[in-house]
Amino acid sequence: MQELTVLILPDLEVLLTETPPSAEVQAHIRDLVAELHPADVADLVEHLEGEPAANLFSCLQNGTQREVFEYLPEPSQLELIERLGPKRMVPVIEAMSSDERADLVKALPAQTLQSLLPLVAQAERNDILRLVTYEEGTAGALMSSEYAALSAN
Repeated sequence: MQELTVLILPDLEVLLTETPPSAEVQAHIRDLVAELHPADVADLVEHLEGEPAANLFSCLQNGTQREVFEYLPEPSQLELIERLGPKRMVPVIEAMSSDERADLVKALPAQTLQSLLPLVAQAERNDILRLVTYEEGTAGALMSSEYAALSAN
């Protein structure tokens, strides 16, 4: 963990005792972590654990949430989904890269997956279901369904 994140952690712990944090506290938290790399914010989420971690994650803006979420290890991702619920996590999951999304879906408990998949947009849901069919260790399990298209001109 970088020096800056070590210095911020005690302040965050104090600010995140209120559940849910007020709008003023959320704005202050966003200011505290604004200059940090998403990997460093993910470090903070991991060190906080439990409800404070979920509160910190909830304070982040949507684009930042996705970036931070992708840096979290799988157990922390699963805990956030359980704590915040599928409805609140769907925008984050839909914004993830297709291969990261497929890996996450493979790790989800069946009950969570059943409540999450119907909330995901149809195109992303189809993409997830196609990518999870590939066995680990195969090229299909490593691929992403995203691509760039260029016109002939």
